[in-house]
Formats: sequence, C-alpha cells, structure tokens
Amino acid sequence: MPLVQKYSVTILIVVLGLVFHLNYIDEFPAHIHAWAQADRYALALGFLNNGFNFFKPEMFIMNHQFPHDWEVAYTESITAVDFPIHDYLSAVLMKTTGNDSPLFFRSYVLLYSFLGLFFLFKLSYLITKDHLKSLFILIFAATSPVFVYYQSSFLPSVPSLANAIIGLYLYTKYLIHKKESYFGFGILFLTLPALSRTTFIIPIIAILGVEFLRFLKKENQVLPKVVPVTLSFASIITYFFYNKYLRETYGSAFLNYLLPPRDFNHAKELLGTTFQNWGTEYFSVYHYLTVGLITIGILIFFLKKKISFRGLSWLLLLNALMFLGCILFAGAMLRQFPAHDYYFLDTFFLPILLFITILLAMLPKPEKRYAKVLATSIIIFISLPLIVNASQSQKKRRAEGSRTLTTIKNFTNADKLLDSLNIETDKKILILDSDTPNTPFILMKRKGFSVLNTRPHTIEQALKWDFDYIVLQNKFFLNDVYPVYPEILSRLAKKGDNGYISVCSLTSSEQKQTLFDFFNLNNTSPVVHAKMTFDSTTKESYWRNINTTDKKVFSGTKAGILNPSDLYGVTFKTSDLEEIMSSQRYLHFSSYFFLENIVDAELIVSVDHNGQSIFSVRKRIDEMVKQSGQWEKGKFLARSPEIENLDNHELSVYLYNPNQNSLYIDDWEIKIF
Repeated sequence: MPLVQKYSVTILIVVLGLVFHLNYIDEFPAHIHAWAQADRYALALGFLNNGFNFFKPEMFIMNHQFPHDWEVAYTESITAVDFPIHDYLSAVLMKTTGNDSPLFFRSYVLLYSFLGLFFLFKLSYLITKDHLKSLFILIFAATSPVFVYYQSSFLPSVPSLANAIIGLYLYTKYLIHKKESYFGFGILFLTLPALSRTTFIIPIIAILGVEFLRFLKKENQVLPKVVPVTLSFASIITYFFYNKYLRETYGSAFLNYLLPPRDFNHAKELLGTTFQNWGTEYFSVYHYLTVGLITIGILIFFLKKKISFRGLSWLLLLNALMFLGCILFAGAMLRQFPAHDYYFLDTFFLPILLFITILLAMLPKPEKRYAKVLATSIIIFISLPLIVNASQSQKKRRAEGSRTLTTIKNFTNADKLLDSLNIETDKKILILDSDTPNTPFILMKRKGFSVLNTRPHTIEQALKWDFDYIVLQNKFFLNDVYPVYPEILSRLAKKGDNGYISVCSLTSSEQKQTLFDFFNLNNTSPVVHAKMTFDSTTKESYWRNINTTDKKVFSGTKAGILNPSDLYGVTFKTSDLEEIMSSQRYLHFSSYFFLENIVDAELIVSVDHNGQSIFSVRKRIDEMVKQSGQWEKGKFLARSPEIENLDNHELSVYLYNPNQNSLYIDDWEIKIF
C-alpha cells in the first residue's frame, strides 16, 4: 500500500472518530447500557486501587449479581470477569497521566478502534486489490450506528473486534503468501479477543476448519501450526478455569451461562423484538440500501459472466463457518439479543463485513479513468448520508433523560460530602434503590453494597449486612423507598445532606421521626404556599375546577366536592416555575378528605413540557386516608425534578377521577420548599 494512501486512510479514520466522539469523549458512563459500561470503568479503577493485581479484578460493589442475585454480601469486591486486559491497560493509561477521568478509558478504546479500522482497510485491500472498494468497506463499518456508539465506550467489544480484524488480516496474508509466521501471529491476535469476549473464539474455530480441509487437499502442513494453536487453546482454557475459581470464590457481576429461547415460537418473538429494537442501529437504512445495490451489481455482472471467484474459495468457506458459529451462539444466547445491541459487534458484525468485502472483490475493478471517477463519485455520494446518520445516532442515543443520569447528577461530588463528614474511604456504604450498581460507588470513591429493588424483604435483609453508612438519593427515597418500607425512617440517623443525597447511619433502636424531620423542612420557609379553603370564590389564576358544597364541611362554611361525573377535581396549576424548578424541591400536599366509600381517585403531581408530561407522581387517596364516614387529613410529600430550561413548562397538582368516585375536600394546601 503506497505511503500517501496509508496517511490519507489514517487521516480519514481519525477525522471520522473526532467528528463522532469529540463532544462525548469525557462523558461518564450513561445512556444505553450505562450499567455494563460503569462496571467496566469500575474494573479499571479497581486496578488502580489494588496495585494493578491483574488476577484479582475488582469493582466497588460487594454483593454481586451472580450466582446469588445480589442477595449475598461478600467481604471483598473481587469479581470474576473474562480476561480484563483492556480495563487493565486503560488503568495503566490513567496511572501514567495521573488522572482517572473517563476521558482516558474512552480514548484508549477509540484509539484501538482506529487500529481496527486501519487493518480493516488493509484486509479489504488484500482481498479486493482496489483501494476504492477498501475505502467503501472502511466507511461502511465506521458509520454503523452501533459501532459508532461503542467506538469510544468502556466495553471490550470494539478492542476485541479490532484484534480479530488484525488476526483475519494476518491469516489472509498467510493464505496468499504461505508464510507460517503470518498464521502464528494471526492466531495470537485472534486469541486476545477470544479471551476478552468468548464469541471471538468463533473465527479461530472457523480457521481450524478451513485448515483441516486444506490439509486434506494437501495444501498445508500441520506441524508448524501445532505450537500456536496449542498455546491459544491452552491460554483460553486456563483462564476459563481460573475465572471459574474467581466466580465460585468471590461471585461475579457478569453473566456466565446460556440463555436460549424456550421454543421455536419464543425464538421468532425474540428475533422480531431484536430487529425491532436494533435493526436500524446495527446498520442504517442507507447501509441496507447500499448492500442491496451491491447485490444488484453482482447479479448484473454474473449474468454477463464477468464475476470471478478466483482466489476467494477459502475465504468464502471461512466466512460461511463464521456465520454458522455466530448463528449457533445467537441461538444459545437469544434471550440476551433484544436488550443488548453490542452482542452484534461480538458476533455478526465481522463476518458481514468480510462477506461484503468478498462480494466487492467479485466485481470487476474500475480500470479506466472515467470509471475510477465515477466509482469515487458514487462512494462520496453513498458516504455522506452514512456519516450524517452516524452523527445523528450519537445525539439520538443521548437525547432522553433517565434514572441513570439522575443518579450521576445526585452523586456528583458525593466523595467531597463524605470527606467533609469525616467518613474514611475504607468505610462500607449501603445504597438503596440504585439504578446501576457501580455508578454511586465510583463517584463516592468508596466500596459497599447495592440494593437494586425496593421490595421490603430485600431492604430488611440488606439492613443486616456489615456496612457503616447508608446513602440515600433523596428523590428516590421519597418516591420509591419510603412508600413501600416506611419503617426504615425510624432507624435512620442523618449525618449530612447536600440536597441530592442523604448520608445516614443505622440506629440500634427505633426513634420517632417524620419525613419533615428527616428532610429538615420544619425549619425551612416554603418558596410557594397556596391554600384553598373553598369558603369564597378565589381569583388566583392558578386554581381550576373549584366545585363547592355546604353539605359536608370540615371548617368554614363550604368544602370542595368531587362528583362522580368529574374526571378532574380541584387543580393547582402554574407556569411560574423560576423559584420552583430551578433546583430540586420538596412539594408537600395536605388536605382533609371525607370518604363515604373507599375510593381509588388519585392525587397527581405533574410537570408538563409543551403539553407532554415529563414528570409525574401519583398517590391514591385511599392510601393517604384510611377511614370512611369522617373527616381525615391526608398528607403527601414528593420530590420535584430540577429543570434547566423552564420555557413552556407547567406544574400541576390535581385530583384524577377516572372511575367516578365521590368525595369531599377541605383546606387543600400546597407548600413547596
């Protein structure tokens, strides 16, 4: 390959990488598969913390998912994991730079992807003997939405894919030049991804299948291959059993068993869901159209008898065996595919690229000047929508908010809060209602235990573990934990609160404490205080649906009434949110209710943007008041979201009555702190 061509390809790869990733290169693990990415980031930080002990990989959580489904507390944070070479090398990079920012892990993976794309070009050039066709394959791969998203992620899929491409390139050189050293180094580079991602053992087995048939045809020798193949399988098997030892001794955060479909109908359902979820993420519509055009071109030239299979037979067989291996693996793990888009990078992505490369190699090479100009123009015409779509897919995958983003925001600078409370870094923390296991601990720079659901039994069991402090996300505690397990409030002694998280210790005996006490709202003045007594017609613009009666009254001369025909009852509504939503607030609702029968009407707190709900909390009235036939006070405390851009937002607190209930209301009051 000419030197100028090498430089131009390298520049193209780097420019595309910067276009796609410059805005996200230092982003904390978030968005799609934030859980898995945070786990890998935690592994790298674990190597920094354990003195780079490669054979004792650890994260921050001390109750692993496997094999006990989070319910067993270990004394160590060590975990079983497939050969963590990329997490280890990322940690080395962090140590070298003196900075453990996500920037360096993402940069490591991005640079590795550049290496893989460069060798993809070289592999394509080796097969097609045409730099224009090779350039097309490069752009085709580099603009796959799923590849672009993980191109600078924390998962080992892209570095493993890069090593596999290098291995296939060396094996193809071996097929062409018959040099055994190419075979040996090819097996070496294919062994590395097989250690990190088990699915990459498929190309090795496919190569051995090809070599066996070549041996039968007396086209190769077995003896020179014994050493590299033996070393490859010995290393894979050795680490497999060592990983098994880690799993049995310390547990694991990573899946290690098969998840096939239950039956044929289940398989069809899973395949349909997979394509529905990820079909246009594996490749865009433009990719599929391009493959369609290539297929049409193949058919046209085949009919004209200008298709050449010369020199491609062994590669076609290799490709077929790789596809077969991927199909068998997909069948064994099909239940994972609908939720895990990166499985595609670990399986079908490489054989698809190789197959398209072989198809292009069958097409005649443009020789005349006008043909080369036309081919170049076509590649440019095809590439532009591919590049634009890839860039848009990056934004699309980050467009929506999530609990994970809320958790990241809540725990940002949490380590400084814990330091200010004189909580040492070796103290163990219990996190309740975490969205991703490792994320809070990474940001707190401390280890501990993670509870991922709010079942009372799970919380009760976790409170018996050997931890030093409990850290609660105020919003999730109020909305999710306290409603299902209110008893916990009597066991918490707060040490500190930064508005987003509360740091507590667990008391040995129960104490009387209300939510107002816990969040220190008794000594806080509300920024909004609105009260409806129903005694006179209010003129304030934020009240709606005021229906009054003097039939049953708690105080004054009138009360509010919700009739069976009313879908919506008394409503507080405001778009003046500067004070309310510029930071996370507590919204306290109270009212007296008179229920003639048990009702399932709801109180709803909602924030709308341009008429669409972006946040809502619901509370059934019969959960706030338990008695019928008498006036009883109902209370409810909710945590409002923090909104940066307040334009076209509206806060509503209202009664919702879809099942035609009847009840009376008096002294309706809202306070926002």
